[in-house]
Amino acid sequence: MLTSYSRILGKNFKQGLPKSVELSGSTGVVTLADGELIPFDILVICTGATWSDSFISGLHNTETARLQNMYDTTSRIQKAASVTIVGGGVVGVELAGEIITEYPGKTVTLVHSRDRLVEYAAEKLGKAAEEILTRKGARVILGQRAEFDANGNPTKTESGEDIAAECSFICTGQKPNTEFLNTGEMASSLSQSGHVLINDQLQVIQGDKVLENVFSLGDCASYKGFRSGKAAREQADVAIKNLIAAVRGQAITGTWRDGPAPLVMSIGRDDGVLMLHNGWVMRGLPVVLGKSAREGGMLLGAWAVRSLVLPILGPWRPEKEIWEAANVNSSTPQ
Repeated sequence: MLTSYSRILGKNFKQGLPKSVELSGSTGVVTLADGELIPFDILVICTGATWSDSFISGLHNTETARLQNMYDTTSRIQKAASVTIVGGGVVGVELAGEIITEYPGKTVTLVHSRDRLVEYAAEKLGKAAEEILTRKGARVILGQRAEFDANGNPTKTESGEDIAAECSFICTGQKPNTEFLNTGEMASSLSQSGHVLINDQLQVIQGDKVLENVFSLGDCASYKGFRSGKAAREQADVAIKNLIAAVRGQAITGTWRDGPAPLVMSIGRDDGVLMLHNGWVMRGLPVVLGKSAREGGMLLGAWAVRSLVLPILGPWRPEKEIWEAANVNSSTPQ
């Protein structure tokens, strides 16, 4: 479900590429690539992360462009006799599962440099995913890095095994969109991987101090748990609570606890794997049905907001609700 930010936020939406963030006491300024300066009293950094593959990353600045990319990618898969996917994390496994399930006649190859799929989860989960993909007819190559041609297409593994295909996807991980924080004092707020350092209240950590008016969440933030929609929703709930408290000048008490979380993967529409907090793994159709029901509810909710609520209420201004809840003028803080 794709919804334009400008449709939701109206005149309060500003599309631009951040170039830098400068702090001055309890306020600051974001500088955009076009030179525009946007002052703030409270800043929330949720710039997400980028995948190497353009289809996965969603680097398209309009709804039309994003939809066109999805249609073009589907057409590319349908026309190809062979598909190679590089990267055996959650995204690579789910993508391979979807393709081999919907197009069982295609040659689908999944290449992963580690000795098991989804190596950051329980070993049983990776083994179960490998068994399901293999049973469906996919070729899974583990412990081998892919080599690429001049156009970025995988051609063979480092041991020389042929993995060339008519269609390929690179699912080798995310890079946080935090380059604009690399200069100046904000650079000390980044981890070695480029993620924004945060505390349990989602406030940004800068060296040995906490920036009480700067928050971060989502894929650009640094935390140990699985990066998922569930984690993002939980973080958003905490961020809203703490933003309201910050506007009111109250203590920041909302807390998000980093740590192990359930991990669910659908491997096609008829199979999947679920890992709970304690490492217990379940597989089969019930996993897929449970995930589908949950995501279906989210999609239904998004459709309802877009198709029913917005036409009635007009542009929604979530930040106005925060200001009004704080009983302050909506022009300050920014």
